Amino acid sequence: MHPAFRSGKDMIVAGLLWSPVAFWTIFLHRTLSGSDLSSSAILLVPPMILLLGIAISVWYICKGLPFEKGNILYFIVRHSLTMIMILAVWLGVSSGYSGLLNENFASGNWSELFSSSLPLLTGTGIFTYLLSILIYYLFLANERIRAAEKEILQKQLEASRSELEALKTTIHPHFLFNTLNLISPLIKRSPSQASELISHLSEFLIYSFEHSIKTKSTLRDEIEHIKNYLGVEKFRLGDRLETEFKLQKGTSDIQVPPLILLPVVENSVKHGISQLLEGGNIRIETIIKEEHLVIIVSNPYEENAKKPRGRGHGLNNLKKRLKLYYKGEGGILTGKKESFFKVKIFIPLSKGAEIE
Repeated sequence: MHPAFRSGKDMIVAGLLWSPVAFWTIFLHRTLSGSDLSSSAILLVPPMILLLGIAISVWYICKGLPFEKGNILYFIVRHSLTMIMILAVWLGVSSGYSGLLNENFASGNWSELFSSSLPLLTGTGIFTYLLSILIYYLFLANERIRAAEKEILQKQLEASRSELEALKTTIHPHFLFNTLNLISPLIKRSPSQASELISHLSEFLIYSFEHSIKTKSTLRDEIEHIKNYLGVEKFRLGDRLETEFKLQKGTSDIQVPPLILLPVVENSVKHGISQLLEGGNIRIETIIKEEHLVIIVSNPYEENAKKPRGRGHGLNNLKKRLKLYYKGEGGILTGKKESFFKVKIFIPLSKGAEIE
């Protein structure tokens, strides 16, 4: 099936729409040449059917020569040369057909009649070619619009999936179970500490649920969310977990996608601090560099430690989220150096890269 038509019915409709052009050409030929209608029909019907087939095949030419605003001259020249070649071939075949009529039909000088119709056929061929490319380029434009809409829907779906994954990372069952198991003995041993742990947990969960459906947050709120998370983990890891925050002045009010720090800091705890016998320090730093907010999270890690399952999924999801939010201008970089693992999150500050 021809790509420009969805079914055989579409091709039949195209043929019916083309019929008035063929009939009008035959009528004009009869009028201008003074021949009878049957002679004009015998001479021109087969060439007009051939021209319809050529018009349909022009689709592939349009497909291979997309319209570009910045290269209009090249576009016009290419189509002009193509049209001249097609017309030459079509008129040559039609001339050969008139010669066959001369050989098989004694009555009438078909070649002479064809020669008198050359200006009319040339005009019809030019009109047909121009009309064909106009229709096909409109079709291709519509096809591109549909493809763009499909791509947007696909990105929205990916964004929804990423948001869902982001929400899942905020409420890991193991994290909740471990925390709840800590609360019970603390209530008996130290009610004040139990109260502090419950406060950290409740603030963490409230922020996680509320911001899982939002598109914007501030870095200050994100840092407070992380402090609540680390406050809970501090009760589990004790002195093995140390934290350090170094925030450049003026960065706290910058808007960022919500829940972008949690998967990074979770990795620091799960794959770094908890794997070390003596623990270590998680450092979170922010700087402004080259029109980007750069958030740097670093932690020590054990090179020979057994890697927990699922490593890397949180960072991969974060990378996808930033790419979607900032149209490819945001992203993350990871690196290892001297038993330290470092993650850099890049948030563009330019107006053209604001969150949609």
